[in-house]
Amino acid sequence: MLVSNDKYGFIVVDGNGVLFAQVQGNHQQELQRYTVSLPKKHNKGGQSSVRFARLRMEARHNYLMKVSEFASKHFIDQETSKVNVNGIVLAGSADFKDQLNDPKVLDPRIQSKVLGVVDVSYGFGQGLHQAIELSSEMLKGVSIIQQKKLMQKFFEEISVDSGKYCFGIKEVMASLEAGAVEILLVWEKCPLTRFTLVDPTTGEHTVVFEEGEEPSKETLGNKEVVESDLLVDWFTDHYTEFGAQLEIVQDSTSEGSQFCKGFGGLGGLLRYKMDFGDTNGKEEDFGDEGEDSDDLAEYF
Repeated sequence: MLVSNDKYGFIVVDGNGVLFAQVQGNHQQELQRYTVSLPKKHNKGGQSSVRFARLRMEARHNYLMKVSEFASKHFIDQETSKVNVNGIVLAGSADFKDQLNDPKVLDPRIQSKVLGVVDVSYGFGQGLHQAIELSSEMLKGVSIIQQKKLMQKFFEEISVDSGKYCFGIKEVMASLEAGAVEILLVWEKCPLTRFTLVDPTTGEHTVVFEEGEEPSKETLGNKEVVESDLLVDWFTDHYTEFGAQLEIVQDSTSEGSQFCKGFGGLGGLLRYKMDFGDTNGKEEDFGDEGEDSDDLAEYF
């Protein structure tokens, strides 16, 4: 499963209560559910219709303000005072969701992050699942836009030769080991595999990166493979150890396609300049960098 760093908040609200949840990749986390008992549309006698209508509207207003209070608790970081998710989806089966989507009710910081409002047939957990399904294309579009911006930033750093970028397995690994990578960019279909080899005579371990399920005979020699992982999977498990943020790149956009075809689908945005004049004198053997390695040779 690929990692997504994008987090989205969901608010499922109707006349029975509200559910707050956070979705990141394939992981869903229920933050809170709050039930409420509101007056129905018609009174049962004993009070005037005008007074009943006023009390009903007051109860609905107080309920929405309570929902807004909970929303601020869950989706605004108390230390930074900023929204802690990439976007928020409002869902519900009544008009509460539309009334909530108002900067006079919802905190303007949260309201500005609302990506859309969807109608669902249920509340609470069932409503959440339905809301996620209905908003999948919306969230995918947001992810693509964010990815396009990252790709444009990557190409801009290259065009001005800022030195705050890297690409190819040699530069990327050197930058990761130095702790210089701020955002690691990896094609979801990156063909490289990370092999750990051991020399049975000396016990020495070597790490190599090559395409395919097995290293080449020239690389393997008399060594044995003790571990192998698709590079994208290995990065998914270990990127936090380097203090980097991982962004899985798709080739469905023009920018993503250019990155995958022209740069081998592997790169990074750096916190500071790196000198790649001596990346060959390391323990790792970076092996074959793929079909585009000849085209990129001038950059190493």
